Amino acid sequence: MSDISALKALITLTPKEAEIIYFKCKGLSHEKISEKLVKGAKTVQSQSSSALKKLGIETKKKTSDGETENRTAQEIGVDLVRGRYCEALEEYIKSPDEDFSTERWRKICAGLLYEIDLNEEKDKEETDKEKPPVEFIPPGRRRREEDEVGWRNRGIIIGGVIIILCLCSLVGYRLINWYRDFVAIPRPTQTPTATATHTPLPPTNTPTIPPTPTETLIPTITNTSPPTNTPVPTDTPTITHTPLPSATPEPILFEDDFEDGLDPAWVILDGDPIISNGRLNANEHTWLAIGLPTWTNYSVEFFGKCSTYEYVQGSPCITGVRAQDKDNMVAVKWSYYDLEWYVVENGNWDNMPDTRYRKVNNNPYDLIITANQNNYNYNVRGENKPFSREIYPQGYIVFWLRAGSWIDEFRVIALP
Repeated sequence: MSDISALKALITLTPKEAEIIYFKCKGLSHEKISEKLVKGAKTVQSQSSSALKKLGIETKKKTSDGETENRTAQEIGVDLVRGRYCEALEEYIKSPDEDFSTERWRKICAGLLYEIDLNEEKDKEETDKEKPPVEFIPPGRRRREEDEVGWRNRGIIIGGVIIILCLCSLVGYRLINWYRDFVAIPRPTQTPTATATHTPLPPTNTPTIPPTPTETLIPTITNTSPPTNTPVPTDTPTITHTPLPSATPEPILFEDDFEDGLDPAWVILDGDPIISNGRLNANEHTWLAIGLPTWTNYSVEFFGKCSTYEYVQGSPCITGVRAQDKDNMVAVKWSYYDLEWYVVENGNWDNMPDTRYRKVNNNPYDLIITANQNNYNYNVRGENKPFSREIYPQGYIVFWLRAGSWIDEFRVIALP
């Protein structure tokens, strides 16, 4: 049977958080969980931090130098096992390959609550067994015992008062005797003193001896002040401390994780976008726009997957930056396997040389697109594809999504 404290902590998790904790108990890292659940690494890390906080498990630790660093997956896994969370999940999740849907997690939580009730009833029964039996005392007997206790207490109070009065009487008697002894002590009397009378003798002629002159040598002391030492000025270097400039966080122009539906700032130009499983999905071919026409230098970050399998003109998904309209912008075409830069002028698509990237698998993209001055670049899996062109200094961000495609974790960051 699982620990009741572990069960109570687990029912506070959301289905997504419980799913991530389950795979952490299996020893998987954030990257492995992200690939297994087809989620962005940032989403997995965010949901993992929220779940560990609810379970009371720290994700940071202090080093011997006093600095703070992230704990390893093995250390967090040890805490999960020690808290018996993994044992509870293993006991109630019988089919780990199924999706952690909300309905399924509610059924699991119902089982957890039933387990908690059973544990609490069992603890209550054990506590009741340990309590001594209550003895029934008839009302008459209880009244007699209460009267006996009352008289016993009154006797103690009266006895204490008598003892205090006796002590006060003894102290008073001692003080009175001491005062009488002090008054009875004889005091010495003053005896008049005889006054002596002095009778002056008659004067006698006594020869006067003149004083012998003596020579007195008085030494002359000359006070000579010592020379004063005047310090020689020396050049003292002045140390000037120039503080290092502090890092300024990059301002976020817009972000949307689609957990609460489609943000009203999105402009639907064509098609039918829907929100499903916390993602922006295209129910049919869809055009969307976001931003202001004055946006100049910025980066666009998102996690997504295009439904097309072949790289054909017009068939991939499109992300346009500094867009004036659908026919004038700088765009990245991204399909199931390929990405490439294009400059679009009056509806004419001109691909940029040496900017094509081909994937080696069909996993979703974690894509960063930047437009800074006349320089454009996209980064996918650590590989950059840049080019330069003096065109469209500012503009919107647009998306063209094929039916069945989706994006998530969308963010726009202003560049200096």
